[in-house]
Amino acid sequence: ADITYIPVRRGFLYLVAIMDWATRHVIFNWAVHALGWLARLLGITYEEINVWLFCVAWPLVTFCLILGFIYLWHENRKLRAIIVHHPASG
Repeated sequence: ADITYIPVRRGFLYLVAIMDWATRHVIFNWAVHALGWLARLLGITYEEINVWLFCVAWPLVTFCLILGFIYLWHENRKLRAIIVHHPASG
């Protein structure tokens, strides 16, 4: 793995490269190309798509997943309480 920084107008961009030593392929290269394609499609810069993705979308998805787990945990507790109080007749 290697990390370096690239100076840009408003600070720095960090570049991380992770290589599979067996095949000599750079891992996650597809993600960089996909983000560049999406940025061009939306008419924004690569820097802006990264800020949107990692400062808005990622925290929002993480928050929703946490809420989903809390909801499922709560529902699981309710179901266990029903099963304990009303065991199946056998």
